[in-house]
Amino acid sequence: MNTKQKFAQFLWTGLAGTSLTPEEESFLTETPPGAVILFTRNYESPKQLWELTKRLQEIATSNGGEHPFIIGVDMEGGRVARFKEPFTVWPPMKNLADKGSTGLAFDFAKAMGDELKEVGVNFNFSPCTDTLLNNKNEVIGDRAFSTEHEEVGKFASSVIRGFKKADLLTCIKHFPGHGYSSVDSHDDLPLDERKLEDIHELEAFKKALRTKPEFIMPGHLMLPNVDSEFPVTLSKVWIEDILLKDMNCRALLISDDLEMGALQKYDFEMMVERVYNLGFHQLLFCHGHEKAKEALEILSSKCELDESRLGRILDLKTKSQLLGPEQFNQDRIGPQEHKDIAKQFS
Repeated sequence: MNTKQKFAQFLWTGLAGTSLTPEEESFLTETPPGAVILFTRNYESPKQLWELTKRLQEIATSNGGEHPFIIGVDMEGGRVARFKEPFTVWPPMKNLADKGSTGLAFDFAKAMGDELKEVGVNFNFSPCTDTLLNNKNEVIGDRAFSTEHEEVGKFASSVIRGFKKADLLTCIKHFPGHGYSSVDSHDDLPLDERKLEDIHELEAFKKALRTKPEFIMPGHLMLPNVDSEFPVTLSKVWIEDILLKDMNCRALLISDDLEMGALQKYDFEMMVERVYNLGFHQLLFCHGHEKAKEALEILSSKCELDESRLGRILDLKTKSQLLGPEQFNQDRIGPQEHKDIAKQFS
């Protein structure tokens, strides 16, 4: 890989539709990003999804390419589910925790992971490790396991173990917790005026980190009594001092979508440079490949390549089972045994 291709490994890109456009094929072939994120707009049927991910991996491994794509999706259960039926329809995580069974949480995650792996998806932006602390918080709501951080940490850990059993890469989010503010960071920057010593839900993330999720995603949140200048994603205090130093986090850092409304007041070039220089391993761009291309130009012209961080990304890819099955099996999507698990917490 040349230097530009190495920087590309730090990037996630979105896709426009259910198959690749010529422009996307060109970008993915010439400077392949580290990862691709899929949404409902990319889904027509399980077989089509398998064909899309298979094509992606053919591009990644062609011409001597050694590093398949990480291919991720938001599939939490409940209202955050990008792939609908015939995939198993899972209830929200509040329902799961209300049942009180960590064994059921493990079984759920293993079953969901098996279905995602069958269509070539190898990464899930889950579990949501936020503690719901505000009844007006609709963006989190029943996505949270509980209003008690001890329960959140316990169930998030079980879900991580289930995903791992399915060979699915996992990501806990949205550090330090999106459950207090009522503002949706897709639209605007949430404000949390608590002091650090009052943010007890950090304990949920600490517990989940002991289960060794591969990634952690900081949220686009403003906590002025901890850092009065920058939101968490851009904050040296939160990323370097608290997460990496005080909490001794060893998971890879992935940003939330850098195109979200919460960060729109910040200069794009400054934001990309700052996130990279704070030590993030992956920068997420969900809406298409154009912003990812723009970010790549900024990184390759303005930043110094961190070979150590690059090595961690490539090492994870080498050790993980990223390639999907050679043949598609429809019977493994939404089988009765998985529906029976879903019924237990419906």
